Amino acid sequence: VLDFIPSSVSLPCLFFQLGSYGCCFSLQTQIAILMRFSPTQLLSQLRFTRRAASSSLFYTVSAVIPNLSDSEQQLVNCPLKVGNFDSNLNEFGVLRVLNSTRNDPNLALSFLGELKQHGVSLNVNAYATVVKILSSWGLERKLDSVLVELIRNEERGFCVLDLIAAIGEEAEVEKRSFLLIRVSDALVKAYVSLAMFDEAIDVLFQSNRMGCVSCIKACNFLMIRLIEFRKNDMVVALFRQLKQLGLSANEYTYTIVIKALCRKGDLEGAAKLLGETSSLFALTTFIEGLCGNQRTEDAVALIEELMKVKALAGDDLGTAYSMVVRGFCDEMNVEAAEEVILKMEETGIGPDVYACSLVIGRHCKNKNLAKALGFFDKMLEKGLRINCVIVSSILQCCCEMEMYLEALEKFEEYRDGKKIFLDRVCYNVGFNALSKLGRVEEAIE
Repeated sequence: VLDFIPSSVSLPCLFFQLGSYGCCFSLQTQIAILMRFSPTQLLSQLRFTRRAASSSLFYTVSAVIPNLSDSEQQLVNCPLKVGNFDSNLNEFGVLRVLNSTRNDPNLALSFLGELKQHGVSLNVNAYATVVKILSSWGLERKLDSVLVELIRNEERGFCVLDLIAAIGEEAEVEKRSFLLIRVSDALVKAYVSLAMFDEAIDVLFQSNRMGCVSCIKACNFLMIRLIEFRKNDMVVALFRQLKQLGLSANEYTYTIVIKALCRKGDLEGAAKLLGETSSLFALTTFIEGLCGNQRTEDAVALIEELMKVKALAGDDLGTAYSMVVRGFCDEMNVEAAEEVILKMEETGIGPDVYACSLVIGRHCKNKNLAKALGFFDKMLEKGLRINCVIVSSILQCCCEMEMYLEALEKFEEYRDGKKIFLDRVCYNVGFNALSKLGRVEEAIE
């Protein structure tokens, strides 16, 4: 706004005439404008600011935009009543003010908030101007907030996708591609955050029709959320259209799609796609997919082949082995899971707390307490670090088998003897054991 204010305009006159579009500016907005003046002027006008904020809701903007033609000036000077924002002139005036705040995005947002607060309906060009300002300044979070609010507003009067076209038409040639990419990516994320996946995909195609190629990161973000919502078919379909969209898949994209194929049960398709990438992350994702599809034996064979060619080692090997242990436990093959843990030790990995907790947990679910404790003691001798997850599995197993005294003894042993941190779950089991034994007072203590 200040770009259009003549130096001769006094602050009192400014705030009397700066109401522009049927609304009073908040104190925060007025202070932001005052800060453009000298500190002395700021301090001397604060009282006037408060008085001006409570005055009439009808203003003119002749002092704000002095370089309009006489005909425009006459139209701009017409009072703008709150809720009556249907003339082209008023829309033009809003755009002029918004454009004048391009060097101060916070002032632009404040002005936008004032208009919405007073029921002023903004058109697509007004929002396009705000979006361009926020995009140019790289204010992603504020941009996301504006777009999400816009999408939720069912009374906006225009299609959100028209925003991309409006920005493409208005943006300067050298900035057009940059702005379109940033805005389309932000729109994709906004739609995804609202679980509006079809609309997010439409944004990708709309951007492509305008000659703008979105960022693959936005597409990956969309695919991840699709998997979370179990829309694996949509992930695969979108991947097959990447070339049509002008996008090139990166290693993370391949990993996401392999995960989707595995969850669909299409292991053959996942294996074929795995041949197109050298990503180790994609490889371990495929191993996890084999285990999730009751093909854990095949996963073990694949790991052994990868070890022979030294394609899998260190932490990645440990991660793969843990996936296999989980797979065998889910298949109720606990003995095979224990053998894998022994193999992990042979390769210098272990005893792994996560893998061991899976084995102990499965023994406990099978109510095979003796095997759970036997494996537990064996791992302790090898330096296993006990955690509350392992302890809670053992305690709950004791209670389920109505061995309440044993549960209480184990609770005290782990808490007092081994000094293991016990969480709320463990204490609840201990409380339950005492209650079953009729030792209510001890339970309360």
